[in-house]
Parts: sequence; structure tokens; C-alpha cells
Amino acid sequence: MSFLALILLVGFGFYYFRNQKKAKRKADLLLKYGDANLVEKILKGSIWAGQTKDELLDALGQPEGVDSKLMKTRSREIWKYTRKGKNRFGLRVTLDNGRVATWDSKA
Repeated sequence: MSFLALILLVGFGFYYFRNQKKAKRKADLLLKYGDANLVEKILKGSIWAGQTKDELLDALGQPEGVDSKLMKTRSREIWKYTRKGKNRFGLRVTLDNGRVATWDSKA
């Protein structure tokens, strides 16, 4: 087997494995949520008002930091992503009672 054929085989194997992994993740999310449109939004890493904690975790992963406040009528959490410096983050997502209320993204 030539060196070029070996490189092509390894490249194809990597491509195949990566696509299989994506297909498995999509199938798992479809099984979990049962809504193809919702799964597509999650796979794109989207954020939307009313999104649940689980949907946000599946879309963006674990936050790098969380601030929590317990108020009289609701609980509030601020999930922080993309650390830019000490207590500086590129994305902050505010959840009220476990659902996305607002988010602020800094470029």
C-alpha cells in the first residue's frame, strides 16, 4: 500500500467516524426531545427565550461559571461562557426559574 493510499484511508476513517458521532448525537437528542426542529436548533448551538436548562446544556455545554440568586418569586442563574479575563465573559445567559430569559454576547 502506498503512502498516499494510507493517508487517504486515514482521512476517510476520520471523516466517517466524525459523521457517525454527529449522527449518534442527533439520534440521541431526537429520542430525548422528540422534536426535529428543536434538535436542529440545539445542534446549531442556538439560544432562545424560554429555552430550558437541559436544552441550553445540550446546545452550549457546561458553563464556565454560574451566579445564582434566590428571590421571593423566582430563582435566577447567570451562566457564563467564553472567558475573556478575570470575571469577564463573552456570553452571559440569564435563566429565570430554569428557562432562558435573556442573553448578552460580546464580540
